[in-house]
Amino acid sequence: MSGIDTILNIKEEVLKGITPSEEERRKINRIASEILSTVNNIIKERGYEKIIKAEFEGSYAKDTWLSGEVDLDLFLLFDASVNIQELREIGVEIGKKAGYMLKSTPIEQYATHPYIQFYYDGIKIEIIPAYRVSSADKIMTPVDRTPFHTSYVKKKISENPQLKKEIRILKKFLKGIEVYGAEIKIGGFSGYLTELLAIHYKSFENVLLAAKNWVPWHVFIDISQHYRGRDTKDLMKYFNSPLIVIDPVDKNRNAAAAVTLKKLSEFIIASKSFLLEPSIKYFYPQTLNIDHERVRYELARRQIVSIKVDTPKNVNEEILWGQLKRIKSSLFRIMESNKLKVFDSTIWVSDDFIVLLFELERLNFPPLEEHIGPPLYSKNLRDFLAKYNRDKNVVGPFIKDSRPVVLRKPRYNNVVEVISEYLPKIKMSKDLSTKFKDSLEILTREKIYKYCSNSNFCLFLQKWLTRKFPWIY
Repeated sequence: MSGIDTILNIKEEVLKGITPSEEERRKINRIASEILSTVNNIIKERGYEKIIKAEFEGSYAKDTWLSGEVDLDLFLLFDASVNIQELREIGVEIGKKAGYMLKSTPIEQYATHPYIQFYYDGIKIEIIPAYRVSSADKIMTPVDRTPFHTSYVKKKISENPQLKKEIRILKKFLKGIEVYGAEIKIGGFSGYLTELLAIHYKSFENVLLAAKNWVPWHVFIDISQHYRGRDTKDLMKYFNSPLIVIDPVDKNRNAAAAVTLKKLSEFIIASKSFLLEPSIKYFYPQTLNIDHERVRYELARRQIVSIKVDTPKNVNEEILWGQLKRIKSSLFRIMESNKLKVFDSTIWVSDDFIVLLFELERLNFPPLEEHIGPPLYSKNLRDFLAKYNRDKNVVGPFIKDSRPVVLRKPRYNNVVEVISEYLPKIKMSKDLSTKFKDSLEILTREKIYKYCSNSNFCLFLQKWLTRKFPWIY
């Protein structure tokens, strides 16, 4: 069997599992109808019919959702005459009222502005206020683009209905290799970006054939040719992103801006690997069982430090992850500047606690470190010699390759001391800062295993310790 035949067979097999059945469609359509009816009744009851129109956006509206994985995004499209404060207040009011009327628990989330999230009949519902504008270049807030995204994708699908299948397959592939999701936690491919790639390249396999040759920071895709004739080098400097996909409805927006270099690189490798050896494993990675003995063994033999704190309550997930990533980056720089080489780092978050993990070349400093003095011709040489000549706690000064050198005790004994000194100086929100003060625990190596009483963390830890691609297991 040829490679392309194998890929076609895999696609057919995957489609069977991800295409919604008629029964599932009827259920989701019923739920959507009940949500829309409830919201429209509230709009009418409050007298907002002239200023608000409710309509579904996202994968449900475009019919690109995967079986068992649908969310319902209901947009409240406000007339542009409504000021932003009123939009926020009325949007939250309607969203909460709908949640309560449907006997759910509405939760206020925050992106560009507040929106309401709740679950109804097992389905996540989001009620999002935005402005109704005549064209994408007249948007007043970022979410105002979404209806134009929906319209664009629906139009392209109407021209080529096969795209629905290709989009679903590509989404499942991206989920399987763990690069799907534009939220800060993941830094991967959004649903809209996935749809754009399928639209541009016409099929799942064509996307991969293109991606296997991508070079990060040198990929510029302009589906609607907004910049036809322009020098792409200048445009790539302007957008400054590892992957640039110009939004067909807004030429000033990179639809791939959320994709990190890491996730883009993982996608490129997965594309190369799949085309060389196609397998359904890329879509359905093997479910791992926790190997406690392996976890303990790896922790004992490697140089790993963990930072654990309780999770602050009522903090937006995107804001929390943004802060945690900045903290991780700050600690990375601090460790490196203190001669502690960091191999890798990661973050795990649950409702109860947060763990930052770092793997280093070493956890402890040597008894003595080399400190090189100024060149022999430097005016600072005299001060260096005066400082160390009578210091009985150092070895030297002596000459090494024409430079004065001393061997002295390092400022810190280990990485725990470095973290303990610098962590309180890193800027973070009051809620998170309080948790770092009240519940901080820093552990190293096999002591970290104590957190494996939480099976979800232990599985995450095991995957991080092995660091194999999802399709390898």
